[in-house]
Amino acid sequence: MASIIIFSGVLVDSPIRFLGIQGNLAELGPLQGIFGTRNQLGVITLIAIVTFGTELRTRSVRRGVSIGSLVLAGLLLLLTRSPIAFGGLIIVVLAALALFGLRRVPAESKQFWQIGLLAATITVAAAAWAARTPIITALSASNELNKRLDLWRPMRILIPAHELEGWGWVGHWRQDVPPFQVFPNYFDRMPTSGMNAYLDVWFQLGLIGLFAFVGLVGLTFIRSWLLASRQRSFVYAWPALVLVVLLTTGLAESSMLVEFGWLTFVVCCVKAARELSWRKAFAATGPASLLQ
Repeated sequence: MASIIIFSGVLVDSPIRFLGIQGNLAELGPLQGIFGTRNQLGVITLIAIVTFGTELRTRSVRRGVSIGSLVLAGLLLLLTRSPIAFGGLIIVVLAALALFGLRRVPAESKQFWQIGLLAATITVAAAAWAARTPIITALSASNELNKRLDLWRPMRILIPAHELEGWGWVGHWRQDVPPFQVFPNYFDRMPTSGMNAYLDVWFQLGLIGLFAFVGLVGLTFIRSWLLASRQRSFVYAWPALVLVVLLTTGLAESSMLVEFGWLTFVVCCVKAARELSWRKAFAATGPASLLQ
């Protein structure tokens, strides 16, 4: 990725159009790399920061390599100039601090602190929603929001036509499949997603798919968060913090539904299900254990 960006932005100082690279490195961004948009690259960079930070904390690689990787990832995040990625970074840092504190709370009082943290999160989320206008202005995200509103309005108009079952799953949007032909009028190029993972699922899979998706997301995040706060090894924090990245950026991007985003989400699901499963609980308290 870095070599392609340097080649396009500095060495030849020209875009590579078939890869979607604009070659803005000499102007210090915004960079989008081979992911097509600066926001997609920002999501990848956030996941990289969480990964490199976990490597540094667990000492799984040399300290100098971890610190260098974190510095490069942070620099790349700045060069994306993505307000979505900047907002996601703030939330991930707050989540990491909360998790860091929870891991040091005595086990007998951990449940109380978990409930308190949940209440505080809901309060902060409500306050952020009430102050959304100055927050959007501070992140310079007004233009990003206006683009998404232009896309979400026709989606909300079309959803009631197939509210329960949706219009059918296509993943990346295709211009040759109805009803996606109506959307290119709102962008210089055809949008490839609904730019909101939850609305995108509702649009393509209906309320049935949305409830199933939210249930899967909720169960996976709860399991991952409990594991991260209970287990001694910090490596268990990686799925929880990566899910924070995917779920928060999912409010403005649909990247978690396809390609790298979906793969990463499935990895987190599998990890959480393997380590904190009802099957293990049943095995520990079931008939076999009672006979022992």
